[in-house]
Amino acid sequence: MMIEINPVLLKGSNVSSPMEVRLDQPTTVDELMIRIGLINKDYGVYFVNDKIVDRKHVVDNDDRMIVLPIFGGG
Repeated sequence: MMIEINPVLLKGSNVSSPMEVRLDQPTTVDELMIRIGLINKDYGVYFVNDKIVDRKHVVDNDDRMIVLPIFGGG
């Protein structure tokens, strides 16, 4: 699967973006973020195949994921 992570979330980690990850089996977004070593995973918004998902969403090798920082406005 292809993963793109916003550079803001990469500070202090050894993760690069974009990256391709091969999964042995379907896994949750949260497990995947732990596996790749993203330490700022709690501050992200996750999109899989252009749909917003939570960290319990199950991903597979055919998916494309984008991780953006949480942002707000007023």
